[in-house]
Amino acid sequence: MKNKTLQARTEMLKHSDIPKRMEYLRDLYKGETAYIVAAGPSLNRYEKPFLRNRLKDELVISIKQSYNLLGDVCDFHLLNWVNFNPYKYESISTICEKYDFDSLSFDHNLARPWGPGIMYEMAIPLALFLGVKKIKTLGWDIGEPNSYSHFYDDNAPITNSVSIGDREYESMVKSTEHLYNWFNRLGVEFEIISDRNPS
Repeated sequence: MKNKTLQARTEMLKHSDIPKRMEYLRDLYKGETAYIVAAGPSLNRYEKPFLRNRLKDELVISIKQSYNLLGDVCDFHLLNWVNFNPYKYESISTICEKYDFDSLSFDHNLARPWGPGIMYEMAIPLALFLGVKKIKTLGWDIGEPNSYSHFYDDNAPITNSVSIGDREYESMVKSTEHLYNWFNRLGVEFEIISDRNPS
């Protein structure tokens, strides 16, 4: 964890108003690289000590159970509540399906749009809001259809466990080229580090 993150936490706790807390975070890590660590199976390629040591001085945004690998190395830990049925939303489009990545911005709205997934809904918008110049994802393994799993035992007790739907999966994979182009327009380098990368 960066010292800057510890200082930010202290400063943010002085405010009960969420917009004031968010304003404190704006561009706090301007020009840095954010490592967004998801819980995909490619994380098993790394030994825990190696990963912790490699990321200890970096800006790390961990998603869900990836925190169990990284612990105090993480600067931000993102969670969401995911218990839902595989609804059929014929008339509702996700950010991925519309390629409407501009609406991900916290400046657009603090309410989160349907991504699908925490990567689109929270991790990418947070990294951009923090002012980073480069985003690298680890464990965001979206390149193998019908085989989505995690680095941890999928039979472990998880509250509100849910599987990703085919539509969500396909829309994420199809959107990656558009997402990459959008990052280029913003002047942000983006890299998916995975042996299951769709591109």
